[in-house]
Amino acid sequence: MAVHRHLTPFALACALAAAAVGADPQWQLVGSEKFDEPGALGEWRLDGSAEVSVTKDGKLLVATQVSEFRGRRCRASVLWHKHRLEGDVRIEFDAKAEAKSRCIVFFNAQPHGGLKSVLDWRRPLAEYRDYATEERLELYSLGILRSDQKALNLRHLGSPESIATQKKRHATDPKKNPKEWKRLWDLFQEQTVLAEVKSPFADADKFYHVDIRVIGAEVSVRVDGKLLLDITDKARTGKPLRGGFLGFRNFRPTRVWYDNLRIYRRASEATPADVPGKTPTPRSGNERD
Repeated sequence: MAVHRHLTPFALACALAAAAVGADPQWQLVGSEKFDEPGALGEWRLDGSAEVSVTKDGKLLVATQVSEFRGRRCRASVLWHKHRLEGDVRIEFDAKAEAKSRCIVFFNAQPHGGLKSVLDWRRPLAEYRDYATEERLELYSLGILRSDQKALNLRHLGSPESIATQKKRHATDPKKNPKEWKRLWDLFQEQTVLAEVKSPFADADKFYHVDIRVIGAEVSVRVDGKLLLDITDKARTGKPLRGGFLGFRNFRPTRVWYDNLRIYRRASEATPADVPGKTPTPRSGNERD
């Protein structure tokens, strides 16, 4: 597969702050990255096909590409950060995407089945089924930066019910049995979508500031300081999806830029081990999300 990568050693700046962040004393900064130099990518891992680099003006550029892997077409990518975040988390970043991009942020992604990391198995095609039908994986998924779409979804992926539905849909031929395929798609939507909101990402030439917060089963998202959604994941109030891995997904061959990544934990929980230091040995590796 023609996958071009520049994944050199990375140092996520571990900056435990003694003072409160801004006007909100409950959050404490545990890591940040401005992507000022090529070494900023050493602790990221790629699924799928993309060229990943740091631009001259200090932006993380993920250019998703079309390629082939063992005779199969690949046209999607997910760039994962290698370290797991713990507890209640807040993730902030700036991002911009070309028109017609299909960007998603995966957050609080957790492995199951005794695995320690979502990177413990390979996903060379980065197909949607690799994330939506995988018993070893559970996560939140939020559509972002789609300037040509009027609405975006926040989803939970990884419940036994939604996995079973999606597997049945993949086994159904939409041409031979379109009604059943549509029924299964609607059921999958019902099982996974936690919120549908009007998209604030109308301008493909603009950098947007995204602020995601997960406190127990409460999930909120702000874009450019304005509240986009604030929901309770009622199905997981007894066992909330706390912490996990962060990934940036795109399933259309376009370019996306990221900058000013900041990771926080609630001040009452933060410890110096929240975002580990250097681990410089990176590994790397379509559907409707």
